[in-house]
Amino acid sequence: MDKSTKILVSIIGVMLLIIGYQQKKISDTKSQLTQVITQKDLGGGTTRSSVHNGTVEDVMNAAADAGMSISAVKDDAESHGASITGANVSVARTDGSTHSDVSSSRTAKRQRGNETSVNPHDSTSASNTQGGNTSSEAKQDPTTCGPNASTEKCPYNDDEQILDVYEQIGDQKIAFGNVSFKAWELKPWSLTVLPREYRSTVIFAETDDGQKIAYSHNSITVGDTTVNLPISSSKFITSPKPAKFRLSPRLHLSVSLGLTLPLFLDGQFGAKVHFFNYGSDKLMPDFTFAGVGLGYSAGQSSMVFGFTPALYRVGKHLPLVEDLYIGPEVTVSLSGSFSILLSLSTAL
Repeated sequence: MDKSTKILVSIIGVMLLIIGYQQKKISDTKSQLTQVITQKDLGGGTTRSSVHNGTVEDVMNAAADAGMSISAVKDDAESHGASITGANVSVARTDGSTHSDVSSSRTAKRQRGNETSVNPHDSTSASNTQGGNTSSEAKQDPTTCGPNASTEKCPYNDDEQILDVYEQIGDQKIAFGNVSFKAWELKPWSLTVLPREYRSTVIFAETDDGQKIAYSHNSITVGDTTVNLPISSSKFITSPKPAKFRLSPRLHLSVSLGLTLPLFLDGQFGAKVHFFNYGSDKLMPDFTFAGVGLGYSAGQSSMVFGFTPALYRVGKHLPLVEDLYIGPEVTVSLSGSFSILLSLSTAL
């Protein structure tokens, strides 16, 4: 085996190793995309959602279960040329609470003209106002309307007063809880706050050119009653992925046209491994660098060794071939002839 053949075999072996490494990286990337990310509490009221891969039907079913208008979302997405890509459903619950024998937070005396009514539980009151007349004979002992007082003298001792509290949301109302009052008790209040479930759903869609759209829906559920919450403001802020310089070997197939010294037109084709790239998309970067590989020269009828310093993805400006790259290439044949060419390539 001569020296040129040994070099050729060595280069082919290195390329096969690189191709194997590339396929393993692609397989690992696909595996990461299919793994389930679990829910995690990050503290401060922030939670990472669990992530599951599914179909568009799975996404729409999740949104429908949350009470969203699926037809409205589909119609709007289609009007923008967008496809549904995902949904995030968050549920927050409050347990509710019950409190009894609660004192008043504060009191305010009733005003009747220039006269002040008496708090029956206030032993410092000097008089009791009845029907607008003030009389020293109306002074009452603070225990007059205590637990054992007659309902004739103290009619509020007869029954506990209960007020159901509702929250009005648009033209619907939903229970909040209830408050009860026992006039004969020193600590007359009781309070019940019902458990609540808050549900927030966001559907994501994306157009072919990368424009992202979000659809939001919020609701409250108390018992068997669910009320949709009107959204007064909704803002979806997106940012492009930052461009990065990375080591990411990738195999390219190329067709080149140029001049071979001593100055005759030559066409070549070959395969090269590009070791570095730069861009926001790892699989379709804007630039690739340091491409090394083998090819065949039609003008010389010979195998050539090629080097591509850099390629630019011109395909991002074209409608059909997004992964088309263009750049300069230098090759040398087994006989030692040099070529300077313009290369068009696509990544595998």
